[in-house]
Amino acid sequence: MKDLFSLNRFLLAYKGRLLAGFVFVAASNIFAVYPAEITRRIIDTSTDFFAATAKGADAGKIHEQLLWLLFLLLGATLLKGICMYFMRQSLIVMSRWIEYDLKNEIYLKLQKLPLSFYRKSHTGDIMARMSEDVSNVRMYVGPSIMYLMNLLVMAVVVIYAMFRVNAQLALWVLMPLPVLSVLVYTISRVIQRQSMRIQSQVGSLSTLSQETFSGIRVIQALAAEPASQSKMKNESDLYFRYSTKQVLIEALYQPAISLLIGCSVILTVLVGGIQVTEGQITTGNIAEFILYVNMLTWPFTSLGWVSALIQKATASMRRINRLLEAPEAPLQELPSEMDAGKAAFSLHKVSLSFTGRNSPVLKNVSLEIPAGSSLGITGKTGSGKTTLIHLLAGFYTPDSGTLSFNGFPVQHFNIPSLRANSGIVTQDTFLFSDTIYNNLTFASSDVSFEEVTRAAHFACLHETIMKFELQYSSMLGERGINLSGGQRQRLSIARAVLPNPTLLIMDDALSALDTKTENEIIGNLKTLKEVTMVIAGHRLSAIRHCDQIIYLEGGQIVEQGTHESLMQQRGKYYQIWQLQHKQISEDREEALTGLD
Repeated sequence: MKDLFSLNRFLLAYKGRLLAGFVFVAASNIFAVYPAEITRRIIDTSTDFFAATAKGADAGKIHEQLLWLLFLLLGATLLKGICMYFMRQSLIVMSRWIEYDLKNEIYLKLQKLPLSFYRKSHTGDIMARMSEDVSNVRMYVGPSIMYLMNLLVMAVVVIYAMFRVNAQLALWVLMPLPVLSVLVYTISRVIQRQSMRIQSQVGSLSTLSQETFSGIRVIQALAAEPASQSKMKNESDLYFRYSTKQVLIEALYQPAISLLIGCSVILTVLVGGIQVTEGQITTGNIAEFILYVNMLTWPFTSLGWVSALIQKATASMRRINRLLEAPEAPLQELPSEMDAGKAAFSLHKVSLSFTGRNSPVLKNVSLEIPAGSSLGITGKTGSGKTTLIHLLAGFYTPDSGTLSFNGFPVQHFNIPSLRANSGIVTQDTFLFSDTIYNNLTFASSDVSFEEVTRAAHFACLHETIMKFELQYSSMLGERGINLSGGQRQRLSIARAVLPNPTLLIMDDALSALDTKTENEIIGNLKTLKEVTMVIAGHRLSAIRHCDQIIYLEGGQIVEQGTHESLMQQRGKYYQIWQLQHKQISEDREEALTGLD
């Protein structure tokens, strides 16, 4: 239950609605009790009416009294219905507002979490927390609280009314309640454990579904549909077994509650009948007590359902709290004395490790990147190029060593402020399911159309866009599926240079381009004189123009210098250059032979 205490701040934010809901709950229960008392008076008055009629006495006043009682019964029932309407309007609407606030808080939190969080979290699981878990929490702050209020208020009002009529009969009727309390406590603990399993399995199912739909082309290309279906069936069967077990527990719970309530009705008739024969109570009192018991039937029957909702909400809120309590990226402001118009980095013996890796990804990296200069990063696959790029972009913080930006430690200021002056093209090119124009202006909404087309010309993309039927208004599919790999890369480059950044980071951003387009874009990059550029890539033709080049191996810098100096050293950089140059020559000769 302690996980649900974190929702108190939301309840306090809507304390007006919560208080109004409590008032209407109390009023509806008070008006619900009056019909039982009025029914008793109607039965007793009817008995007097029939007795007077049998004796031939004047029963006019009794008849008039019966009519007034019927009008009172109708009025009390009507007022009860009105109060129940406003009760639901207060509490259920409040739960919808809390659901809205909680989803917004989770969404904002997800945008502040560092990249390390997403390395160990699945997209489907995150989506399950925002949908399924938040929905379970809403059911707690809405229906659960409403029915608990209703149960508590009705129990107090009805039990008071019972004891006011006949204390001895009330004790007999309420005798099954202690057994009910033990039953609720025992089954609630079982439901909580089962709810945790179910919510965890929902996350696994969501993750599998998201991966299947995102990778459907790969699944179809490899004819892996049977394997995918088998995996989904196994996960679905596990969810089915968990859910079925919980439904079985809840199904046993409801009849048990009804049985205990039924025992109360039997005791009412049995003990009440004896007291009627002894003249202690009237026949109307028995009917009144049966109505009281029936009033308690639904609240106590709903107790099992409410208990299950609370346990589900507890399990869901625990998962949500783990997300909300995850450490965020630093949020300090940029130092006022720092020049935001330039971008210079200094790394001194920087090391970085990831969970599950036996060795550090980066080891003792020392590097100076002056403002306005360009750095090329190359090396074999898995050498640490992308990790170094992400480190400079502020996605990670070093485990040891010092990383400074414009002379200030990166850990001491707002990383989003650094990225606001940066253009980043990641290795995994991501485009949104939106128009080309909106994708280009995603982070630069205040730019003109001329600036957009200028950025497209820079990335050699404008002519390609103009060939589309709707040009810049053309819609892209999921992740830009209707564009080629090279077109997606060029669109990402145009998006990065559009806001005129002081820092441009490109991670293997030219790998899908042909030689001619690559050379044109490199020529355009050379015109950015005041921009600090960091370019990582396997194709050395993409970084040969950089002011300095580093060769990474095993997370360490093994070679460093300009293109010319590294060629003279005839080290690993030189060997890769020879292989690539030879491949280019062979490809050219093969192409010319084909033309002949």
